[in-house]
Amino acid sequence: MFKKIIIGVFLLALLFSPCFSGEGEEGWRWQYPAPQGNTLRAACFSADAGIAVGDYGSIVRTSDGGQSWSFVPNPFAQHIRGVCHVNESKWLAVGEEGLFIASEDNGQTWNRLHTGIRANLFAVEFVTPKIGAAAGSDGSILWSEDGGLTWSPKTSGVDVDLRAIAFLTAAKAIVVGKGGTILRTVDSGKTWIRKKAAMDLFAVRFTDEVNGYAAGGNLGIFKNSQFILRTTDGGESWQPQQKKWGAVLYGLSFSGPNELVACGQSGTLVRSSGGAYWTDLKNPTERTLAAVAFSGAKGVAVGSYGAIVTTVDGGKTWKDALPDKKKWSGFGSISFADAQHGLVTGREGTLLWTSDGGETWTASRTPPGRFWGSGCLLNPRIAVTLGLGGAVFRTADGGTTWEQINTGMNMWLGRMNFADERVGVAVGYSAIVSTEDGGKTWVRRTLPRDIGECRLIDVASNGRGRWLAVGQMGVILASKDNGKTWTGEQSGTTRWLQAVAWSDPRTATIVGEDGLILQSVDWRRWSERKSGTTRRLDAVGYLTPSMGFAIGEFGTILRTDDGGKTWKPENSHTSNHLYGLSFAGARAFAVGWSATILTRQIDSTAEGSK
Repeated sequence: MFKKIIIGVFLLALLFSPCFSGEGEEGWRWQYPAPQGNTLRAACFSADAGIAVGDYGSIVRTSDGGQSWSFVPNPFAQHIRGVCHVNESKWLAVGEEGLFIASEDNGQTWNRLHTGIRANLFAVEFVTPKIGAAAGSDGSILWSEDGGLTWSPKTSGVDVDLRAIAFLTAAKAIVVGKGGTILRTVDSGKTWIRKKAAMDLFAVRFTDEVNGYAAGGNLGIFKNSQFILRTTDGGESWQPQQKKWGAVLYGLSFSGPNELVACGQSGTLVRSSGGAYWTDLKNPTERTLAAVAFSGAKGVAVGSYGAIVTTVDGGKTWKDALPDKKKWSGFGSISFADAQHGLVTGREGTLLWTSDGGETWTASRTPPGRFWGSGCLLNPRIAVTLGLGGAVFRTADGGTTWEQINTGMNMWLGRMNFADERVGVAVGYSAIVSTEDGGKTWVRRTLPRDIGECRLIDVASNGRGRWLAVGQMGVILASKDNGKTWTGEQSGTTRWLQAVAWSDPRTATIVGEDGLILQSVDWRRWSERKSGTTRRLDAVGYLTPSMGFAIGEFGTILRTDDGGKTWKPENSHTSNHLYGLSFAGARAFAVGWSATILTRQIDSTAEGSK
């Protein structure tokens, strides 16, 4: 008899406590692209809701059959791999490192179940409100007969990753996985009969006790293979229905009685009536689709970079629910003029504007060129941006029209900053330029002679005439006269310095490669602070003299509440590199790769704002 993993009274309290509310959760959440931009791995519908889950604790929810989705804030950092509806308003999801989470309100709030399980779990399924199973790495199979309160590990007899589960009855189930593994039980998981298929299997579905399908394929060096199997005897034997060169299939679902849809690499969608013949459908996206699910004729397929494609005719035709996602590869900076008006700049001439504190973002009608550097919003109508080859662009009508400003530079300018609506400084490759008329004209400034050639990466003002510029090999330059003249300062490091910010008129913080954080109160003597990370930090900023953030590689976000002396990590819900940081009222914003905009509401008791 297998030892049960008991969750007990503590679990019951967790299941019914509204710990993680979609509205009240403090922390970073996705704002753009909506509902989020991480890869989604699984999806499921009930009569009342649909849930999709994915990387870095991503959970999105729909209540209209998949036509619109909302991000569900939560504290989970692990990848979530499987989700299922248990009964009524109860849901379960599983993921890495034995993650079990439960919802009792149709996916609006979620709580962790402390099971003690350590395996990576890829799938969970319930056939009745009481009976369910989960499967995962190294042949892991878990069985529950009490609605997920307790789980019994089962001996599968294999050590490969198991990817999907389908129930035929309360006692009969099929589990499939890597290496073409097919496992069949008829005694509630006590014993498993192993069968072997030709290729990896990632999905399995049954219409009744005897008729079922499995889908998958193999990744090849030169070509990938597509594979679909069928059984008509409850999984005792399987016959290939499709075996050809093509996209690997990762998801499979029924859109109607014996009507099937499978999805996979490069946005592949295939459909069959009866399973014997499969028709390629027009791909609405080039993103890999990992899972497909239906609620009546309405359906959804989800996948990489948060891709969501939808159908309303049982899978015959599909459309991309989030077409803007494929347009922009990355955002480099974000700037707010006040609590409501903000600007995001990115590659390929991307300019996004908000006039409602970031709740909605719209693209500029006339992007003036390709941006690799930063943009500054001086007031709701005037903005200045940097482009390639030392170009500067300026608008005075909220982006309707743009003027290209001649700076006399033909080299790269990376970032800029403004002390107020008139005084600004931009830095780049062995260059500093400044303006005193809001970006209408620019003057190149002389660098210290002993600096040599260097790449300056960021610049910041304390608002009282003092500026710092930082760059490669530990370079720090300082100005006391609003950027007119500059002197070199000793940083004590040769590591690249990526960003600088002032927490008050005297105290500056610099961040850089390998998680470096330096701080000074006189800009001459710099002390290193412990960051707790070796990842590159690309931006730093303060909302108040005591509270600020640093952001960087792989979604790294650090927070300080003591003016930069100590730092602690926060969950960003993404691995996308983050490059730009700004504040609007009591909200922080971070932008980065793959068109990412994150936001965080700051405690209203925080002192002041910037």
